[in-house]
Amino acid sequence: MFPLHILALLSVAAAVHVYEDDGEQTATKHQEVDTGPRLYYHESTLTWDSSEGFCKQFEHRNLCSFDDLCPWKNGARQYIHDVIPGDHWVAATGREWVEIGDWHSNSCFLHNGPPTWGDVYDPKRWKGYVYCCKDTSPDTVPAISYRFIGGSATYDMSRDHCRHQGRRLCYSSEVCVKNKPVYGVVRADEWIAVEDRYNEWIQIGTSGHPTCGHHGPKYGLPGWGTRTDGSHKNFLGFVYCCK
Repeated sequence: MFPLHILALLSVAAAVHVYEDDGEQTATKHQEVDTGPRLYYHESTLTWDSSEGFCKQFEHRNLCSFDDLCPWKNGARQYIHDVIPGDHWVAATGREWVEIGDWHSNSCFLHNGPPTWGDVYDPKRWKGYVYCCKDTSPDTVPAISYRFIGGSATYDMSRDHCRHQGRRLCYSSEVCVKNKPVYGVVRADEWIAVEDRYNEWIQIGTSGHPTCGHHGPKYGLPGWGTRTDGSHKNFLGFVYCCK
C-alpha cells in the first residue's frame, strides 16, 4: 500500500476525478484529448504551490489564469463551468485565488490579495479544488518533468526512466531553487536521484532531513540507492527529469 503522501499527491497513479460537462472521467483517459481548463478535487490542505505542483504532474499542464476560468462575456465575468455550491477558492496564475462557489452570491472574483491560508497546509473547507490548463506556449515540453515510478526505485531505474523520455536526471540546482523544490515540498521523507554524481540523492520532503539537502555529504552514498532486491521504500519513488 502506498504511503499517504503518495496517495494524496499522485492522483495520476490512481484515477482522479475530473469534472467536465461530459461527466466524471479519469485524468489518464482525458489528458491527451482535453484542451480546456480541467477541474479536480485534490485535498483540503492545498496551498498555491502544491496546486501548481499538482498540475505539473500532468505533462503540459499549468495552473489556469483568471481569464481562463472567468472570461468576459456580455460585459461581465462568466465562470466556464457550473458554479459549485458553497465557498470554494482555486489557485490561479500570478499567485491569485479565484472564487468558483456561490457563497458570496456570485463567483468569478479574485481574493483581495494573496491570503495567508494559501501558503499553509492547514485544512480549510474552502480549499481542495484545482484547475489545470494545457500549456499552449511554443515549447510545450516542460523543462522538468515530475513523475512517481514506485517505491522500488533505484538510482539506475530513475536514470533509465529519464533516458526513455529523451531526458536526463536533473542536477540538484535544477530541482531546488532558493532551497525549495520547484514542484513543491512533499510532506514526508522523500529522496530523489540527481545527476550531480552517481547514486547521489536530495531530499524534497519535510521529515527531519533538511529540505533540498544532499544525502552523500551528510550520510554517505546510500546502499538502498543501488539495491538489487526489488524492495519497496516509502521514501522513494519520485523522479525529476530535465532536458
